Amino acid sequence: MAIRIALIAVGGKGSRMGRSDVQKCLIPIEGKPILEYAIDSLVTSGIKCIILLTGHLHAQVSAYLASRAPQGECVLGSVYGGTEGETQAICRLRPFLQEDFLYTVGDCIFPTETFAEVIAEGERHPASAAVMCVSARRGVAPTHSRVITSRSRRAQKVIPATTKSSARLITMGVYVFRPLAFDFLAKVPPHGHVSAFVPHAIAAGQHTGVSVVRGPWFCFHTEEDIGRWSSSPLKRFLNL
Repeated sequence: MAIRIALIAVGGKGSRMGRSDVQKCLIPIEGKPILEYAIDSLVTSGIKCIILLTGHLHAQVSAYLASRAPQGECVLGSVYGGTEGETQAICRLRPFLQEDFLYTVGDCIFPTETFAEVIAEGERHPASAAVMCVSARRGVAPTHSRVITSRSRRAQKVIPATTKSSARLITMGVYVFRPLAFDFLAKVPPHGHVSAFVPHAIAAGQHTGVSVVRGPWFCFHTEEDIGRWSSSPLKRFLNL
């Protein structure tokens, strides 16, 4: 089944960005909000419905949606996801999602090719409960979890970033989820990283596929990241 629906998490406080007055996803980069890069790439990838999972400063996100022009045939909306973290926000949509969907975050910029790659990997592995997008570019987001994979491109172990590890790959914050993945997402404690669903899936005998993306990407976590953006490979890749 082609992926038609995408969720974008935009509920974090973004304390490390030093902007308590503005939702982090709305901070402008190269003249447009960080969030808008994800929306543009998803629409280009063929997504027909984008749902923003809001939390902190949710009214700002809702106001932004109300003020922007329609995005072609793609429908954009928002759902209040609460303040207990990403997995809790995703699980709020469990009663309404009976098909595969893509999940990503609103503080990262990915080329359209990244979404296309992980969607294609999901189509190649329909038996997996989910497909996780990973990268070897650990320096881009040092606080993201590490991933150990098998030769068959399955996640074997997810390691918190706070733990010393030689794991070569890092989570990118992009996933294709099957509806059955809700069973495992629901077991992640409040404020737990989304990738923490993997051990629960493995314990239940379900696989999580891995899409290893070689292209550049960029994550905005701290004030320093805005300065780092000017020399990032992704900026050059996008010709910005």
